[in-house]
Amino acid sequence: NRYTYSGILLQYGNKGGSFISMERFIGFAPQYPKGDDKIVSLRGDLVDLPYALQEAQNAVGIMGGKLLLGEEATEDNFKLMANGYKIIHIAAHARVDDDNPLYSSIFFTPNAEGDEDQSLEVFELFNMDLVADLIVLSACETGIGEVKQGEGMISLAWGAAYAGARSVLTSLWQVNDQSTSKIIEGFYTRLDKGMDKDQALREAKLAYMSEGEHLSSHPFYWWGFILV
Repeated sequence: NRYTYSGILLQYGNKGGSFISMERFIGFAPQYPKGDDKIVSLRGDLVDLPYALQEAQNAVGIMGGKLLLGEEATEDNFKLMANGYKIIHIAAHARVDDDNPLYSSIFFTPNAEGDEDQSLEVFELFNMDLVADLIVLSACETGIGEVKQGEGMISLAWGAAYAGARSVLTSLWQVNDQSTSKIIEGFYTRLDKGMDKDQALREAKLAYMSEGEHLSSHPFYWWGFILV
């Protein structure tokens, strides 16, 4: 299945355009050093996501393109480089702001020398021009927020759609790091072979279930990702 947030976004939010002259893929896999006072004060005590790193490396291995890891995976570089790529992949931590969903965030690698705070909020996406065919938000709860009449669910995925993304792969809860890595790898494998995005996600989920044990086949591990 695939979804859209509202008729308004469907009509005006998609900037369209040709992707022929664009690079195919760029991925971001931040890291979160322990004991960094800036991280703890701004976002809580986050830990590295080992399977997210593996996921991003597998993705660029399948799709080709550019991958920014660790110290390179900053908000500054995201804003500088993301526009111009057909597929944008972010494997990171995210946080939902239940009180004000416009401040829900994706966290990049902290960088004291950068101009940004390395926390990309929904409202910042409004000022970006991300004319991408697909943005993959491989982080927890990037698709949930507050429901607004006429707009749908105000979330990080909603912000990416308003920034111009034709499609957004997003999550509905705190997804499992390991199962996410396997599903995303399966998704890109099928996408690279020419399968439509929604079908590629469906087939990747089915493959994950068929290969897993009884517990790991529970919907918690695979149903959380949807395509908007």
